[in-house]
Amino acid sequence: MEPNVEILFAENSTDRRGNPGPVPVFWNWLESGIKCDTLRPVFEMIILKEREALEVCEIVWSICNSSPGEMHCAQQYLPEVTAYREAGNRSLSVGDVIRLNENYYMVDNTGFQVIGPETVNRRRVEIAA
Repeated sequence: MEPNVEILFAENSTDRRGNPGPVPVFWNWLESGIKCDTLRPVFEMIILKEREALEVCEIVWSICNSSPGEMHCAQQYLPEVTAYREAGNRSLSVGDVIRLNENYYMVDNTGFQVIGPETVNRRRVEIAA
């Protein structure tokens, strides 16, 4: 079965003053003047439950912000949490993007914002083989 969820990290960002660094947790890079140069795919997973898209985003958020010793999601997602952390991934932050099937949701400071594929594709970089 093909993964239906992909995590993309916002990278190479600058703040409104042009200072480099990670996207600050209180800024939305689409609307605030934050510039996000790239979105780097870092992880894929399968979420089988038939749920509303935003519910799935919340599950993914919980998985990506958990660790095997500190679960913020249902215990059934322990294999995903473990694989995500063993891959060396950080927690999700504002500006990061979740692809669910063919739709994209950017993490913002109040939840998730739907964004178009053209916004993602302009900034997406592929993982070097």
